[in-house]
Amino acid sequence: MAFASDVDSWKAFGGSVGEKTSGQRVIKTWIASDGRKFRTWKEAAAFMESTLTEEEQGRKRQQATPSVTTADNQQDRKRQKASEQPSSAKKQRKTPAKKTEKDENAAPTDDEVQPMEVESAAVSAEKVLGVPSKSIGSGRRAAQGKQYQEKDQFRTSKSDRVMQESEKKVGTEAKALQETAKATAGSKRRLLQFSTVDDKGDLQPLDRMELLQGALRLTGAIYPGEGPMNKAEGRLLAKPFGPITSWHVQYISSGPTAVACTAEGSYLLSKPATSYKKMCAALEEQMNLTWHVLQALDASFGGSPSASLDAVVAKLARAKAAKGYSSAREALLLNGRFVLAQIAAHETRKAGPAAAAAGDKSKGKAAAELTSGPFCSELQAELAKGSVQVGIVSANAITIREVSAHAAAGSSAPAAAADAGSSGSQAGDENALMAADEDMARRLQAKMDAETMAGTK
Repeated sequence: MAFASDVDSWKAFGGSVGEKTSGQRVIKTWIASDGRKFRTWKEAAAFMESTLTEEEQGRKRQQATPSVTTADNQQDRKRQKASEQPSSAKKQRKTPAKKTEKDENAAPTDDEVQPMEVESAAVSAEKVLGVPSKSIGSGRRAAQGKQYQEKDQFRTSKSDRVMQESEKKVGTEAKALQETAKATAGSKRRLLQFSTVDDKGDLQPLDRMELLQGALRLTGAIYPGEGPMNKAEGRLLAKPFGPITSWHVQYISSGPTAVACTAEGSYLLSKPATSYKKMCAALEEQMNLTWHVLQALDASFGGSPSASLDAVVAKLARAKAAKGYSSAREALLLNGRFVLAQIAAHETRKAGPAAAAAGDKSKGKAAAELTSGPFCSELQAELAKGSVQVGIVSANAITIREVSAHAAAGSSAPAAAADAGSSGSQAGDENALMAADEDMARRLQAKMDAETMAGTK
């Protein structure tokens, strides 16, 4: 923004100002005497400052050049007089000589001219132009890049701009699988920003697939099963695809990963969408708890199949795998059915479908080591004693409807199948869905109790 004094300074410099009206705005163009045009006053002021500085320096050099010889002659005469003095006079203390009027009027040397030129140029630019000669704004280094951020003329190359990449959109699942196929990736793909929705497009939890009426579908971007996660490698489905035929949890040394299968491919559910994170948090928590249990039991993870319930609880406590609960034992009891079903499904997948179909007794015996071990037997005995009492500490307890023994017994099989995430064609009845809701309510209430107890300490 230029003031009236800036316009006067520019005209005194020999320039002119052109005005152009665009709507309600008045756009000024600063025209120099040599025909150069500037869009902003800051650019015009910088040009005027550099021109004045060059003129001032040229004037100083012209004034200093004839006087340099005179100053050199004076120095030579002083050195000659000093050499003619006797040696005794050299030992005497020299008193500073008073400057004569001729010495004061003598022009400075080249070493003395340079700082004067810079200082006088800076002062003249600040007085004439009314702008600071060195810094912009507050003078801090962070403020110097402001004009680079706001002015487009400073961003001249591609390296000065940040280009946002996005996945290529495709219309069908088959085309996405075809374009993300690689020789070493196998049939599995990674699914990023995923979510599971019903036919109406509403978000639904994946672990309730067997209990809900209707099929569930997937949304997200499909990436190859291996390699970098570059945006150019992914393919974004414009619409939900599927439906999901089955799902399970893959437990490896790096951690658990949910796998959803459709009629055309299998997908590692790598990263949920922002809107789906809260709904997916409960399943991720149960998967993480089961993974720590398998680390304590499975020999391939460094565990012991003969470990007891107390030994596994101690390992969970040391690993802090029961966050949110008052104890690791309570976390195991409240998620016991899911953990037992996941251990059985993990052993079945570890033995292999071909070995199970052929009835290989050796592999079947090795696969049954975990389910028939002390941990599973003791955990089943604890679950048979009844539900864990919750809501005793919290004042805002959740009202939980107790399912009758007959209804609970009838719903235990489908609920276990739903928690295991195995493929199932039977639809969950009302009692099974109610039992699953009851388990979730107990887990939420237990966390509220633990939070209340932590606040009273």
